[in-house]
Amino acid sequence: MQGEIDPTLMRPPRAPTDDFDIEAETARVKADVDPSQLSPALVRFGHACFVALDSVLWRHQLSMLEWQAMSAIFNMHEPTVADISRRVYRSPSQTTVLLNRLGARGWVKELGNRPTKYALGEKAMEVLPYPAALGTALEHRVNHALSEDQRMLLRQLLWKVLSA
Repeated sequence: MQGEIDPTLMRPPRAPTDDFDIEAETARVKADVDPSQLSPALVRFGHACFVALDSVLWRHQLSMLEWQAMSAIFNMHEPTVADISRRVYRSPSQTTVLLNRLGARGWVKELGNRPTKYALGEKAMEVLPYPAALGTALEHRVNHALSEDQRMLLRQLLWKVLSA
């Protein structure tokens, strides 16, 4: 249960499938790729992912950081501020402010223990554990922009980047 102990949101990727020759596909498209354009392309792709996910959370008046904090509470079951701050890569003081803001809006609640532990409010279960719309917003954009072969190549290349 490494995933239960790991204090971060970063998880090791699943092993890629062996039914796809990534080296052959990489060589096939290598001539079309200008290395100087890779960094701007990755930045734009990351921004597009953020916008797609953020637009879905906006319907619930949540930011990505707020959703990550609630997800940490959901996964860790009554964590302390220190536990949550490690998960969202923020200082404990920033995390306390974040949790107070979520608590004021009814998303989370403080438990009476010391050190203070947090639990999800009933309202939080509308968007947790993972709203289907978060995944489909990005999938929808990718599915309409790429062919089946391109989607398979993208999947394999992303796994290779994640395992590097």
